[in-house]
Amino acid sequence: MALLLEAITPQTVQRSREMAHLAEDRRNLADHITPAALLLLGKAAGRCWLAPLWNELAQRAAALPFSPATAHLHAAALRRQVGHAGPGSKKTRKAAAWPGSRPGC
Repeated sequence: MALLLEAITPQTVQRSREMAHLAEDRRNLADHITPAALLLLGKAAGRCWLAPLWNELAQRAAALPFSPATAHLHAAALRRQVGHAGPGSKKTRKAAAWPGSRPGC
C-alpha cells in the first residue's frame, strides 16, 4: 500500500520530461506499481486507479521526439496501457473497442 501511496505523491508527478527519467518512471510503474495496484485493488479498480499515472507519463512523453529504439516510451504506447488508442487510424480506434480491451473507468 505504501508503494501505491508514494506513486501518487506530487514529487512523482513533478519529474522532468527527459527520456532517462521517463524510462525510469515507466519501468517503475510497469514493474512495481501496476502489479501492486492490480493485486490490492483487483483488475478493474486497479486499472482505473492506474489510468491517471499512465496518462501523466504519456503527457510527458508527448514533448519528446519519436525514436524507434524507444517506441515503448512514445505517448501512444503509454496511452495504450489504459486502453486509449488515441487519434489514430480507424483500425486503431476499432482495435481499442475489441472484446477484452480495457473499459473506461
